[in-house]
Amino acid sequence: VIANHNAPDQVVLSGPTEAIEAIAARLAAAKITARRLPVATAFHSPVVAGASAEFGQFLQGIEFARPTARVYSNTTGSAHGEDPATLKERLGEQLARPVRFVEMIEAMYADGVRTFIEVGPGAIQAGLVGRILGDRPHLALHLDRKGRDGVTSLLTAIASLLVDNPRPFTERM
Repeated sequence: VIANHNAPDQVVLSGPTEAIEAIAARLAAAKITARRLPVATAFHSPVVAGASAEFGQFLQGIEFARPTARVYSNTTGSAHGEDPATLKERLGEQLARPVRFVEMIEAMYADGVRTFIEVGPGAIQAGLVGRILGDRPHLALHLDRKGRDGVTSLLTAIASLLVDNPRPFTERM
């Protein structure tokens, strides 16, 4: 299955090992670039549906509050609603459902989002945002990058926010 639609020119396939090996051979024969990802299992596919159900049950014991800001779902490609029960349900299903990253970024952009900050190891998603939005006005930053000092990366991102958004920083908090 298509597990991730990451960029206009990039998808991730997921499924049983035999199926992935078969599609990799077909892609190679068609001279289409493909590479295996070093992952533990076939995330975002029916292969992990059992874990998704268990995760959903686990989430039932956690109190969720209504979000105070718009939160987007990469499984629907749109903004979540405000109902905590629906948020739990969607989060629980996320392990086994495809990631619609392109649709989510496009929905965020349509809703006026112009600054995207990647929090986590690496800078992959910030790069994908750039590939999705192309030359449309936006700022995509990352707070961490392999091989770089974390504090330096954070300070560079803050400086980029200040330079690319000339309003005083305190007005944007």
